[in-house]
Amino acid sequence: MMLISIQDKFPPGSLLALSDQLSEDQVRHAVSIDYRDPIAALVLGLLFGPLGVDRFYNGDVGLGLGKLFTLGGLGIWAVVDLFLIMSAVRRKNLQKLHTATGIAPPPA
Repeated sequence: MMLISIQDKFPPGSLLALSDQLSEDQVRHAVSIDYRDPIAALVLGLLFGPLGVDRFYNGDVGLGLGKLFTLGGLGIWAVVDLFLIMSAVRRKNLQKLHTATGIAPPPA
């Protein structure tokens, strides 16, 4: 039940697949982690996309610097990222969850 409160921060169905593998202590730890909000990343992308603020927020410093120095790829990268940033944040949150719980991610 505790995982339901954070399910919007992860790719659809990913927490359901993990819930069977997590102990109660791991679930409590997973809920206490500070995850990035995909909606906040989208808003940052809308407001400051060419400056790379959305990528900095997600922890992608290299991509953020790339967007900053190219002004969002002359605007093209900034527009494309509006469609990609929410899924990128959710994937990064899932990666953070896997690292914190010690459960290996499924093979790609």
